[in-house]
Amino acid sequence: FLLYAFVLFALGVLLLGWFLLRGMHLGRPGEGSDSLARAFSWRLEINNANTFYKNQQYEQALRILATFPVDELKPGQRQTVLLLQSSAARALGLYSTALDFCDRALRLEATPFGHFLKGLIQEGGGQNDAAMASWQEALRLDGDFAPALERLGDAWFFRKDYRRALEFYRKGKGPGGAVSEKTYGYSFFAPSLRS
Repeated sequence: FLLYAFVLFALGVLLLGWFLLRGMHLGRPGEGSDSLARAFSWRLEINNANTFYKNQQYEQALRILATFPVDELKPGQRQTVLLLQSSAARALGLYSTALDFCDRALRLEATPFGHFLKGLIQEGGGQNDAAMASWQEALRLDGDFAPALERLGDAWFFRKDYRRALEFYRKGKGPGGAVSEKTYGYSFFAPSLRS
């Protein structure tokens, strides 16, 4: 019985490995292991670019990401690369470039994070109304998306519409919300809320 269980376990591990490797395949028939090697290599490069980004080496991250044949990647991988390019360009103050990358990613799939990032880019470029509209779109896709709730709260706070700011802060502070204590506390010191 023990030998039988071991054989089944080994087969299960082999099948799992096969499915995992199959999942890394780019999806084009006839390319076999060459395609698998490229997919694995691209994953490593995405991780390298992400590491540079996290270490605030944005130019290096953009340099690595510029070498990607983005159109050959799977849609999810393509969107990851485009959003990372957008984030790095934004950090460098290249708002027009960042917006182009972000819009390309959003055309692949509209996500709350994509619209949130677009709002950050627009805000950095001085387009505050457009930024607020992007954050509203993020909330339309996910009404509990805390980063958008916090940014909208901040936007209303700085426009001195403290009651509206408090609405967004409270919603983001709710169960599972991630609005910071500091930000939430700002609203209680607003002059129009003291009365």
